[in-house]
Amino acid sequence: WAASSIPLENLNYARLLPLRGDTVLMAYIASGSPDGNTLYIRRMTTSGDTLGARLQVSLEGAGAVYDPMLIPSGDSLIHLAWGVLDSAGVLTRLSLAGSRDRGLRWERSPDLVIEHGFDIPQAAVDSRGRLHIVARSEHDGAPHPIHAVWDGSAWRRSPIPAAPGVVSAGTPF
Repeated sequence: WAASSIPLENLNYARLLPLRGDTVLMAYIASGSPDGNTLYIRRMTTSGDTLGARLQVSLEGAGAVYDPMLIPSGDSLIHLAWGVLDSAGVLTRLSLAGSRDRGLRWERSPDLVIEHGFDIPQAAVDSRGRLHIVARSEHDGAPHPIHAVWDGSAWRRSPIPAAPGVVSAGTPF
């Protein structure tokens, strides 16, 4: 093991994705002053000696960001998804951006709005390149599973049977 410090202040919820060669993509939330609560992307070498420029992905004033996910697809597309808290501190939106150039530029997609809020989001890309999001929403005093699919142009809700069980390991519904 070799450890070195990275000059990042107020770092929260860092996520890493290895890219080809010796490059790693890092998504992280910078909280506190002067950043507020902002999602950034940086590239770095696996040796940690080169840290690329900071690129802001979340929008100013859009709400506090939460729990970023870097999700590679089978082609050159990398998805970056993150939750957005409303003024009451409830996750009600999932924001999405995509990059086809190894994280140098990001294109925003429409947000997925989940009216009653959600938590514990998980994501995967299927063999057709569609991004699947599974999360839990609790309203009416009971948990409800949510499944949404991004097909590259629009979000589509897909029902999950409301039977007792487990949607992902350790996440009972």
